[in-house]
Amino acid sequence: MAQTVDETETLPVSTLDLADFGNRLEMCIRDEGVSLNNLFRAVILANDDNRSIRLHVLKADGNGRPQVGQLVRCLCAKILDYCFPRKQITQAFEHFNATGSTSRIGALHLEAQKMFTDISNTGEGGELLLFILTESILGYPQALSKMAIKTSSKMHYHGLDGVYVSCKGKPPSLRLHFGESKLHKSPTGSLKEATNSIADMLKDEGFLDSARRDYYLLNTQVDLGDEDLDDALKGFLDPMDCRFFSPEICAVLLSGHELEDYPVVTNDEPLPEQVTKESKRLISVLEKNATKREIDNFHIDLFLVPFPNIQSFRDSLLMELGLKND
Repeated sequence: MAQTVDETETLPVSTLDLADFGNRLEMCIRDEGVSLNNLFRAVILANDDNRSIRLHVLKADGNGRPQVGQLVRCLCAKILDYCFPRKQITQAFEHFNATGSTSRIGALHLEAQKMFTDISNTGEGGELLLFILTESILGYPQALSKMAIKTSSKMHYHGLDGVYVSCKGKPPSLRLHFGESKLHKSPTGSLKEATNSIADMLKDEGFLDSARRDYYLLNTQVDLGDEDLDDALKGFLDPMDCRFFSPEICAVLLSGHELEDYPVVTNDEPLPEQVTKESKRLISVLEKNATKREIDNFHIDLFLVPFPNIQSFRDSLLMELGLKND
């Protein structure tokens, strides 16, 4: 006699459809909009179906100095969010609520500091800034904590600088946003390096080559802080799952570079002509290099973030993290 099969055993843990997933995904965003508004004069240079380009110029303090120090402090205050899966952070705060002790929160912070490399030309400050801007400004939650899977603090993680997820587009669809950040003295050099680094990842149709490792990690290590969301995303990305959606692959880039005669910017007054002129030139650089690397048809979000001095920013971050002495 044939045995009956309990069909409920084969149902997925999550029954979220893409619309519900998108709505609940917005609750995962860790919004630092107020801090960013206090730190930066932000200008939207382009915003259409295939491009969003934003310029973020550091505001000056009361003495006319760009707020590099305040930016570094803001970045270091976010290292728990950046480095650890949301589940670990939640467990640490549950321990605090149960015991009144901050020991587990403090332990996480100490561990996060040790994850960063202490090499002088580190680009991890740019990656951390990209994370904050992407979640707070674009509203794309980080889906994979790459710092938690680094094997050595003495080296950078070899792969994407972040994987973010959204349900944007027209009509709304599942999007994976591959992050890439570059800090470079030269504005042109920074932007070209970012587009060159991301090009092979974007063009890896089927995730069989350059993006294979990151795609595998996303499928196994996804962390949106919600079991239903995590399970739904795994189902959406699995070609063998009935919930599968072929995702649109996009790029979110940060170009951190130096700007001569850094302007004194306080509130919302017009930016100096030299700044807007340079930004327009960099948009042309992006489009030319994207065409050259055959990624011009991909959706690209770009943050242009000029600094008075890139090496000074790197050094200040390492000192704030306790990885470098004065």
